[in-house]
Amino acid sequence: MYISALDINGNILESYDLSFSTSGFNSGASFYIQRNSFDIATFRVGDSYAGIANFTYNAVPVPGPLPILGVAASFGYSRKLRKRIKSSKPEVISTTAL
Repeated sequence: MYISALDINGNILESYDLSFSTSGFNSGASFYIQRNSFDIATFRVGDSYAGIANFTYNAVPVPGPLPILGVAASFGYSRKLRKRIKSSKPEVISTTAL
């Protein structure tokens, strides 16, 4: 029996040949596919007498736009603050003796 993780184009990202003994009632094994990116589109399980029970898909939530807006707002405020500080400094006028 095999299990494969495929991307959106049908390319195999990871594939494992599963061999385990199922002697007895409610026996089996657990297998995991873990990726660092969100590129799994489908799973394929195959061979004779294949079955899946308790399939779990744990996706890490993607942060919403709020942190990005916070960074943009703080950057804009810092630019405004720098401009205000720069305009409040007295201008240095150098005079030279003739």
